Amino acid sequence: MKFETCGHTLSLSPEEIEAVLHRQLQHRREHPDLFKGPSESPEYRTECLHCGRHITLTLNNDECASISFQYTSPSSGETPRTLDNNTPCPLPTLQPTTVRFTCKSGRIALGNDLRTYFPNTQTQRFEISNHAAKVAYIQHHASHNYITGFVGNTHVWFVPKDGGLDVVFPGSHESRIDENEWRRLDRKCVHETSTELWWFAIVDAADLPEDATDTYDRKVGFMDLPPGDYEVVIQPETSLDPVVATLRPLKP
Repeated sequence: MKFETCGHTLSLSPEEIEAVLHRQLQHRREHPDLFKGPSESPEYRTECLHCGRHITLTLNNDECASISFQYTSPSSGETPRTLDNNTPCPLPTLQPTTVRFTCKSGRIALGNDLRTYFPNTQTQRFEISNHAAKVAYIQHHASHNYITGFVGNTHVWFVPKDGGLDVVFPGSHESRIDENEWRRLDRKCVHETSTELWWFAIVDAADLPEDATDTYDRKVGFMDLPPGDYEVVIQPETSLDPVVATLRPLKP
C-alpha cells in the first residue's frame, strides 16, 4: 500500500499492514469500551509541513486500513475526514504573508520576543509546526498591531529602506549575501537581535516602556518611522532570500 498526498509518501508493506491490524484488533478486543470508532496507529503518523494535515493510518470497521487527515491550524475549521490517495495539498507552494501595521507614535521598537507587553495576544493557543499555523499566528498578532515573523534560532538585522525597513537574515556573508553587500548592510543596520525564541518583533514604541527588554533581558532597539499605515510582507521559512520581511508605507 502506497499513499502519496500533501507532499508525503506513506508506504506500507502487506506485512506491516497485517501487523498493525493485528495489534489494533487485539487492543479492541481487550478494551472494547475504548475503541468504539476508528482508531489511529501512532507509529504511522506524519504531518504536512505546508498545510498541517495529519496523515495517519487508521483502522476502520475492524477490518480495513485507510488514511485520514486533519488540520492542526486552529483557524482552518476543517473536520477530520478520510481522503483519497493522491489528494493534493491545499498549499503546494508557500507564499509570503502580507499584513498591515500602524505606526502611531513616529517611533517603532525592534526585538526578538516582546509578547510580555502584549498580553492580549496570548488569548489563543497556536501549534506552529507547519506553515498554515504560522500564517494564522502572524495574522493573529498583526490584528493587535504586533508584527512578527518566523526566522528560527538565529539573528536578524533591522535595516532602514524606502521609507520603512527590511528585516535581514545575514547568515554567513559567503553563502547568503556577497561580501560588499554584507558590509553595506552591516553599516546601515539600526538594531541586531538574536532570535532564540525563533521570531522577530516590530511594534509601536508607544506600546512599550522606555526601558523595555525582551524575554532574555536584552535591550530593545528603536527606530524613527513616520506615523501612518504600512504594509508588511513576511517571507515563508523556505525562502532563500536574505531579506525575510519588508515594511513599506502603504500607497494612498
